Amino acid sequence: MRWRGFTAYMLWSAQIGGDIYNATAQWAHRDDRHQDQDQAGKSDARKKTANYMQALYHANGTNNHFVESGDYLKLREFTVEYALEKQQLARMFGSAFGLHRLRLGVTGRNLLTFTNYSGFDPETGRTSSNATVGGDASLFRVDQFRYPNFRTVSGRIILDF
Repeated sequence: MRWRGFTAYMLWSAQIGGDIYNATAQWAHRDDRHQDQDQAGKSDARKKTANYMQALYHANGTNNHFVESGDYLKLREFTVEYALEKQQLARMFGSAFGLHRLRLGVTGRNLLTFTNYSGFDPETGRTSSNATVGGDASLFRVDQFRYPNFRTVSGRIILDF
């Protein structure tokens, strides 16, 4: 989109369908640190025993409890730029600099993710070296303690002489 001296650009991406095996959550069950294991505030009828939670961990064996939907919608990139043209620059600074255009911009990447995935980022899934869990990432992704995609914001100044 362009309006007067402003330019704005957005790039969205989505995935609809596909599953992720959340091995990070599975290992949190091993250490009794997953949020599902917090029994505080639950009625006695809804509480699960420690043995039940440990059985979910299952020492690297896969089970359906940790398979989650990989659907997401992401704002992959957003850019805003403002351009000052030669006439505007001459009024502000005079013509001594000989500038034809000055552009100021800001770009943000990986700013928003809409998903029901319980891990940090549905795109962290990859193939695994573990033969029990691994496979082809295009068919079945595995989230194993990978860092999520970084959120970055960068600025720029472009001088056209």
